[in-house]
Amino acid sequence: MLLVILAGASQGFAAGRFTWPSWILAAITAVLAVTAGLAKRPVEVASAALGRPLERRQRQREIIESIPGYGVRVDESMARIEMDVHPSVELPDGADPGLSAYFPEYVSRDLDNNIRAWIRSRKATGGFVVLVGDAAAGKTRMLYEALREELPSWQMLCPDGGQLHALGQSEVDLAQAVLWLDDVETCIGAGMLTAMTLKRLISRPGQPVLIAATIRTGELAKAFEQPTSEDEPEINRHVREVLGKLGRWSRTGSRQGSTIRFDISSHFSAEEVTRAETVAAYDPRLHTAVRDSEDRRITATLAGSEDLLDHWTADGGDPAGQAMITAAVVARLCGRPEPVPASLIELLALVRLAARESAPTSEAWSSAAFDWAARPLRGDIRAIRAVRTTIERVDGYRVSDILIQRWEDGDASFVRQMRDDPPTWAAVLDEANASAALSIGRAAYRLDKPEVAERAWLRSAAKGNVDAMVDLGSLYETLDRPEAREWLEAAARRGDSRGMQRLGGLLAAIGEWDAGLTWLRRGAETGGPEMMAKLGFWLWNRSPADEAESEHWYRAAAELGDPLAMTNLGYIVGRRGELAESERWSRMAAERGHVGAMENLATLLRARGEEEEAFDWFRRAAEAGYDNALSVPSSVRRWSSEAGDEGISNAVLGYADLLLSRGASEAAEKWYTNLADLGDARAAERLAKLAARRGDYERAWQEQTRAARLAHDNLRMHWSAILAAYGPDGGAVHVRIITQYAEDLLRRGETEAAALWRERAVGPWASR
Repeated sequence: MLLVILAGASQGFAAGRFTWPSWILAAITAVLAVTAGLAKRPVEVASAALGRPLERRQRQREIIESIPGYGVRVDESMARIEMDVHPSVELPDGADPGLSAYFPEYVSRDLDNNIRAWIRSRKATGGFVVLVGDAAAGKTRMLYEALREELPSWQMLCPDGGQLHALGQSEVDLAQAVLWLDDVETCIGAGMLTAMTLKRLISRPGQPVLIAATIRTGELAKAFEQPTSEDEPEINRHVREVLGKLGRWSRTGSRQGSTIRFDISSHFSAEEVTRAETVAAYDPRLHTAVRDSEDRRITATLAGSEDLLDHWTADGGDPAGQAMITAAVVARLCGRPEPVPASLIELLALVRLAARESAPTSEAWSSAAFDWAARPLRGDIRAIRAVRTTIERVDGYRVSDILIQRWEDGDASFVRQMRDDPPTWAAVLDEANASAALSIGRAAYRLDKPEVAERAWLRSAAKGNVDAMVDLGSLYETLDRPEAREWLEAAARRGDSRGMQRLGGLLAAIGEWDAGLTWLRRGAETGGPEMMAKLGFWLWNRSPADEAESEHWYRAAAELGDPLAMTNLGYIVGRRGELAESERWSRMAAERGHVGAMENLATLLRARGEEEEAFDWFRRAAEAGYDNALSVPSSVRRWSSEAGDEGISNAVLGYADLLLSRGASEAAEKWYTNLADLGDARAAERLAKLAARRGDYERAWQEQTRAARLAHDNLRMHWSAILAAYGPDGGAVHVRIITQYAEDLLRRGETEAAALWRERAVGPWASR
């Protein structure tokens, strides 16, 4: 403003409109001289402002340039990522010098063409692909070979979780970049890869980014373990949100989806074995593997799985070295992240040796024991491997996941005994940093050790870890302790969406609905799709007036790829007759493996007469749902039948009903039995009718009794869930089963029992 005013005054003077004293003219001249200098400063400031984007871009360049693999093409990267591929048995002397000493010749797998076709379909848009399988199933090699075939000139970056988060927040050009994530679960979490970060990375217009990842089957199963009640800690939320987006590939699946998983078998098919035999003609390692592999586990044999197991457990090995391997495995099972500190391995190994009454005779025992445990067996195969990031210093040790896999498959008693010993947990937790303590607490919680989990989470939360605050608050919530609100509030006020959601639910449950809804909304606004879907569920069950907002949140979560939100949105729009949209959302969720969506889709298809496709979806839903239930022990409990199991019970029941309608009574009875054993009263009632039809009245009465007991258990234990999901009539089938049982008891002359069961049919579920 000063410049404008002074400039106007000087122009007026020059035009002769003003007469100014000489001293004023001098002052004006001086000011103009000063301001002429100042006039340059805004230009300089503007230049600085223009420089800020340049500085930001420079910082972003520094981020990407710090990531391993920067500037390396996919087809140049195999040597660099060799540590992510299991080392192979050695190449014998005299072999063809053209063979790689590190990697055997590749044997084409049955899924190769499908994986490569999907990658090819995503060249222009990018996407997220995960290969799932056991340790040494060949996941990493399969994925790399597919990338090398389809995207040879793309850049191969190997970021850690923090770098992924930074890339997602940045505007750095990632066009034609592969982000390689071996053991993807280690990269997922707050401040690392989340559902929102994933969306940002693979949804950049004109910048196709492919995230290529692997995960062991056991780790994926852990990711989808559900709390046994609404109050329990949801320790897998981020992993479930990210991996829950994956469509499962099938021969009728959605190859064009932006996120997909392929399940890799450890056992070669007959066709794969034939191809391996062909390659074995010029690679002697394949010849040996084909000859020696058990159950056609050829890649595991190449990776020396039996050699590793013998090194760990066989008689004649070095007891101290074997104790070191056991200690490293146990530390991993207790949640200690890698690399496992040498001091911890040494301490646990001493515990193991003392238990076997073979403690070391010399204080210098550990160096020799570590050398023996980590020595190469065949080629570069090692049970544990030293990690060094600085010269002459071992940061810790990594354990071969083949040994972890063998523990999971075989459940060695000596490992279980040591893992369950309280001093082991105390040692593992000692001196753990906040991140490690969080992981240890989660491992303890999964193993039904809440006291250990509490200690670990307290340590982590005290050091500022927000995830630990939420886990701790959720744990206290299950114990009905007042500290629950304190820790959840601490996490929520730090901006954690999971803390907001849990706090909102807690407040709503104790009657502080308005405050609870405020936190639930904030959690949905700042969190990922799972938070949005949960708010949708809360609002849907609050009152009819909230149904429009509920649908809004379900739709927002569905558009971000949440399968549960897609399923519920499909149900909502289908209920009001919008069948085309209902089918679209149900099909999308079904192709991502959501059992409830498969059942919804099957019901829609059957209603319009498409019996064969409906039957196929019912079958897939039943098989996937039952497998899910058996793979997650916490799921096998008395179910609420029609609520709380994400559609699994309805899917199995629907499939069994279809089998029965087609005359396959034996197969139907098998599925009814499976479901009744999981706690479904309706399935037990159907078994009673089948037995009565055969004239087996004793079995019929047993099943009818079981049906009544299950119906009562479900109403008594899960009425709120049934009411929330299906409204006042949700318990009608359970009440009918109980009432029928009471009438049959009366006809049998058991009047007292009949009166008792009539009373059980009367309650909040019957009066509505």
